[in-house]
Amino acid sequence: MAASATAADLAIDFEHDAAGLRARLAEDAYDALLVDLSLPDSDGGEVVEWVREAYPDLSVIVVSSTQETSVILRLIAAGIRGFIPKATPLGEMTKAIGAVLAGGAWFPDLAPFVATQPAASRLGFSRLSPAQKRVLAIAAEGFSNREIATQLGLSVATIKSHLHAVNRVLGVSNRNEAILAFRAVQPD
Repeated sequence: MAASATAADLAIDFEHDAAGLRARLAEDAYDALLVDLSLPDSDGGEVVEWVREAYPDLSVIVVSSTQETSVILRLIAAGIRGFIPKATPLGEMTKAIGAVLAGGAWFPDLAPFVATQPAASRLGFSRLSPAQKRVLAIAAEGFSNREIATQLGLSVATIKSHLHAVNRVLGVSNRNEAILAFRAVQPD
């Protein structure tokens, strides 16, 4: 069963299960998709991965009661543009959705995860080159390597090279950990 509501210039459609979501996405175009990980007929993480594969230009925001870092990292790796805990106040949710609709990204404070990382990953930012810092900052906004390359007028291979160097310097094993470390040390 689907329901619709309109807020300002924003049209909102609701689906209560993955089957309904699949049918609706096949019929209509959307700017963003909010997915609850607790769908009655499937695993929300699998739905996110399917949506990202089938509709790569669709911005996906996950709304969930879980705040497990491993789940958030899996979803970031799948390409979500935002993660909103269900306990988030409505005003903050509105800001998060607005940020994603404007082309950015929104994630909760992930500092507790980063605090468990080696000190080198938190203190190594001074050893990054200006280009590496710029690439990491844009990656932290949720942009893909191709999008970063386009913004900076560089090749995708150069972006990958910068991100690999960032991981090495910060002592992290992947892009997601580098982004988490970056967000944890950025001032509010």
